[in-house]
Amino acid sequence: MNPLSSPFSPSTPLLHVQPSHSVLIMTEATQPQSQVPEVTVLNRVASIPLVASSLDQIHTILEKNTLTRSPYHAAQAITHTAYNYSQPIQICLAPLIVRADGIANKGLDAVQSWYPYPFQAKPDEVANYMRERRENMMSSFDKSVKSPAVGVAEGIDKVGST
Repeated sequence: MNPLSSPFSPSTPLLHVQPSHSVLIMTEATQPQSQVPEVTVLNRVASIPLVASSLDQIHTILEKNTLTRSPYHAAQAITHTAYNYSQPIQICLAPLIVRADGIANKGLDAVQSWYPYPFQAKPDEVANYMRERRENMMSSFDKSVKSPAVGVAEGIDKVGST
């Protein structure tokens, strides 16, 4: 049995891919083709270096693991099919989707203007920063906690042994 076919009707594939993202609402003669609205805020978030790196890592892990590869591909196919089937609804809701996308982009612009570093930071920079912070904390711990505690313990050992 084909993994993309339905168990109820083996000849009907579950994956129905349309050649383009445009859908006809009425006949070609009466209605021009409408376009599915593009949601740009998702592309903006996915292009943030830390997010992009995380998504790449997840994709790589899911592709390499033999236990997750098949479900991952099936989920991608189901998602693609659901997207294609929802296109008429997306076209009907296009004004709302475009408006919501604009509001989300303005919100993202505001957050980016207040906190620009997370939108520019590379994963290696963040990892190096965290390593340096850990080393500084350990050094500080050694100086302020460990060394005095060792000194007190040595003093107690000297008093107890005399």
